[in-house]
Amino acid sequence: MLFSIVLPPVMQVCRNSHDGFRWMLRLSSFLGIFWWCSCLLLLASASLDATSTNSSSSGGGGSGGNDSSSTSRMFGGFLFRRRTNQVGDSSHNNLNVEEQVLPLDWTLDDAEDKTFHSDDVRLPLDPEAYMSSPEIIRNRGYPLEIHHVTTDDGYILELHRIPPRHNGLSPLNGPTTGKIHDDYEATEGRGRPVFLQHGVFSSSACWLLNPSHRSLAFRLADLGYDVWMGNTRGNIYSRNHVELDPDQDPEFWQYSWDEIGYYDIPACINYVLAVTGWDKLVYAGHSLGTGLFFIAMIQHPELNSKVHRMLALAPISSKHNLRSPFRLVSPIIARLAVVMDKMPKKAIFDQDMSLRTFQKRLCERNFFKASFCRDILFLIAGANPDNFDLNLLPSVNAHLFQGTSIRVIAQFAQHYNTGKEIFQHYDFGKKGNLELYGTPEPAVYDLSKVTAPVYLYYGLNDLISTREDSEWAASQLGNVKGLFQIDDDLFNHWDFLWSINVNELLYNHILPLFR
Repeated sequence: MLFSIVLPPVMQVCRNSHDGFRWMLRLSSFLGIFWWCSCLLLLASASLDATSTNSSSSGGGGSGGNDSSSTSRMFGGFLFRRRTNQVGDSSHNNLNVEEQVLPLDWTLDDAEDKTFHSDDVRLPLDPEAYMSSPEIIRNRGYPLEIHHVTTDDGYILELHRIPPRHNGLSPLNGPTTGKIHDDYEATEGRGRPVFLQHGVFSSSACWLLNPSHRSLAFRLADLGYDVWMGNTRGNIYSRNHVELDPDQDPEFWQYSWDEIGYYDIPACINYVLAVTGWDKLVYAGHSLGTGLFFIAMIQHPELNSKVHRMLALAPISSKHNLRSPFRLVSPIIARLAVVMDKMPKKAIFDQDMSLRTFQKRLCERNFFKASFCRDILFLIAGANPDNFDLNLLPSVNAHLFQGTSIRVIAQFAQHYNTGKEIFQHYDFGKKGNLELYGTPEPAVYDLSKVTAPVYLYYGLNDLISTREDSEWAASQLGNVKGLFQIDDDLFNHWDFLWSINVNELLYNHILPLFR
């Protein structure tokens, strides 16, 4: 699973070269990434052991010290078996916005704990790991509509809609809370359109993988909302263009956050409102799905009046305080982007058959291997083992990597590499920036132009969207209604979508905001 994070771009590069010099570049890139990943895993293991030891030592003099730590072991030994992450004090906040800590009314003892299993037990077969997003929606007993939107620059995007009338049945997950909405206008949602936007290299499936009663998309549908889920250009559902062939035309993949925010998000919002007849919708984004919204509102100010509320889950703007190990490979990613930008095909983090075969063999044979791959996901985004159902791992593996461009990934690295708090356009280098922006540095987005009402939510253990970066975003945005910290010190980047207690910690608190 670790190498599935970094191997796809390298494998993609190697498949598209017939030039000896380029083969050398690819070999050097592969060796560099291999070296960084090896060091990364060793450093992480050593760091966790040190943290565990220090925590035990500091806790030995007081009560409960050994409850918060344990010895971590590396391969299959559950790097994050217990709650070892130490999170700094979050009490300081000088922002002139409302900041609240959501109350925690859930404990592990009160929930069904599916995290710990006998290591040699095989992972149960998950049929939804072999389904598409539309198939998952139908499999849960919900109606489905598939819509296609063409952007002004010719990309054909696929939207997945759960219309407000459904039967509330869920074959795999038991009954949902929903009822037959013959008169959905009498429901809480009243058919209000809601637009859910996934994060980087993901798809609409990210909102669907949790059991229906813990999935934001299905809970909204149960309440009578008109649920729309976007798919950004380049992922498996939106890999079409009016003129360009993604397999033949390099121009198809020459896009970054800037183009998605400028073209895709406005096209989707306007389409949803046109189809539903509503004047405003509620937008909820996860990870990069929030940054794309900010870009859309800045570049198209008229869109702000079309958004009833915006919910930013794990918001993305500045990456100055990035804590994920991704920061260690950011210089490599930036250089790799320059090389790959000249290749015939540049879809990366794509879910091809070779990657799925690799994941099945390494991650899905038994709970021993599954726990190791779960730990790699935790290494990237933060560890919270008590709050992740290992039975969900095959579906997460199957739907996490849905394809994007190298520029999208590179823009993350560029933000971190600046060394400052900033939200900027794609960096084409000094010459390219001068031609495109008229300055040696990339143009900067003015977040104060986002005047739609925004509610931001962050987790203390989110290594990708950190507390500090979320606070910075809140201080820059033009109409922040609230900055909220999830009241679980280990709540990480994935927990916004797939955690066991996501209802108690998050969804129960944000659902009233969709009204």
